[in-house]
Amino acid sequence: GRLLTEPSAGSLAALEYLALIPKRGRMRKEVASLIATTGDYEQLAGRIDENGVRFGGEALDQKFSGEELSAILCEAAEMLLRENDIQKLGTGAMCYMLAGRYDSVLRLLNEMMFPPNELSQTRQFWIEQTNAFHHHYLNKRTRVIDVLERDGKLSLIQTSRYMVELNSFFQYLNAGKFSDAEMIADRMQLLPSNRNELAAKQDKFRSLDDCIKRSFSVFVVGVMRSLHHLHAQTKAGGSRDEVTVQRLGKLQEKARLLLSFAGMLGVASDESDTLSQLEAMMI
Repeated sequence: GRLLTEPSAGSLAALEYLALIPKRGRMRKEVASLIATTGDYEQLAGRIDENGVRFGGEALDQKFSGEELSAILCEAAEMLLRENDIQKLGTGAMCYMLAGRYDSVLRLLNEMMFPPNELSQTRQFWIEQTNAFHHHYLNKRTRVIDVLERDGKLSLIQTSRYMVELNSFFQYLNAGKFSDAEMIADRMQLLPSNRNELAAKQDKFRSLDDCIKRSFSVFVVGVMRSLHHLHAQTKAGGSRDEVTVQRLGKLQEKARLLLSFAGMLGVASDESDTLSQLEAMMI
């Protein structure tokens, strides 16, 4: 009865059985499938320390080299990612982590936060997971940063930060918190703050990761919407003092600059029309 009451004991017994498969390739596939179907990665493959390094998992270490084990864990992750189930996706991320494939963890998190303007029910979960990953492994020097640096993949960290910011931007925009949305857009520093920055920001855009590029036109339209709303709100206040006039002028200048930048990036005609209309209403 012990095997039925303790799933980990069942996983270990199953591993011993699979280890008898004579063909090594087939055995590895079956072990990956065992990890994916039971989700019992901790008992089989170990855990992650605060540095991002795997420890424990003697059961698999006794049977496979580090390289083989990494390949098995990646295969288990890929099996899990085929299921559109939040728990399985989370286990998949953990398998990548145990495999030392930190770039795959970041790519998965980025994918789960895309597109940033379509906020799904599970979106908050993925934003929290991303923030936790940054807090534990990226805000200080860890093995995770060393490996990303060694593999020339440090840019994934910045992409991940942008994805979190873009999601926050759209959360504020959808809630009608236009000042907060504008503050995030400014903080991201992806848009020019004056005419002298147009060319440099265009170069920066070209160097961005694909998921940010694919989010960019909706972001630009979102920024224009927030500027338009802020302009309307300020105007509706009825005051014509110097501070208000300056604020209105600044918002109009920002909108004109955004329109020029969108033209340089070649946003689609629908979005370009929306931008022009919103900018024209800010008078």
